Amino acid sequence: MNRGRPPAEPEALPNLDWLAYVTAGPLEALTRFAEGWVPETCQDPGMFAAAPWAVPGQLAVFYRPARHRPALFAVQNRLRLPRAWRAKNGGLIAFGDESQAVFTWLFDPSRPDPDVWIDQDGYEPRREHQRLSGFLLRFALYEAMMKGPTTRRRWPGSARRRRTSSPARGTAAKTAGEHAWWPSPGPWRVSCG
Repeated sequence: MNRGRPPAEPEALPNLDWLAYVTAGPLEALTRFAEGWVPETCQDPGMFAAAPWAVPGQLAVFYRPARHRPALFAVQNRLRLPRAWRAKNGGLIAFGDESQAVFTWLFDPSRPDPDVWIDQDGYEPRREHQRLSGFLLRFALYEAMMKGPTTRRRWPGSARRRRTSSPARGTAAKTAGEHAWWPSPGPWRVSCG
């Protein structure tokens, strides 16, 4: 492809200084990442303070750059605006939803850096791997990865596609643009660059 059309000069990438804060200060990393990597828009969902509960400090830090960067909280999965939070499961607050409504994220408003819980219908709530401050950084990075301009998904190679899409198996691999649609659970990788 590059023979017929030479590649464009790469644009300068935003600063990577946010990486220095990932472990020691995930909220600082989140703010620096958002301000450097996620473009602002004209959209303004309004004040985040209009909530029936006090907004934890970690979510206030998240919502400040998200106010003009809605891609931070509503691309693949969704973090709710505080006015849409709902009480659930013995005092926990539902503040986010997985993209296919399979589960909801919850937090305990009485804790300073609360645990994040996953509430999936039919199962007991289970704890996320990180507290709210670390969860919010991972959430923002995941959203940027899923819908960013440099996202690529690589599906199983064509040889495997031919083997697994045979008429005997009853599955068909379809191509949509650059990405192959894969109807069965199979390995896939996401890379940025």
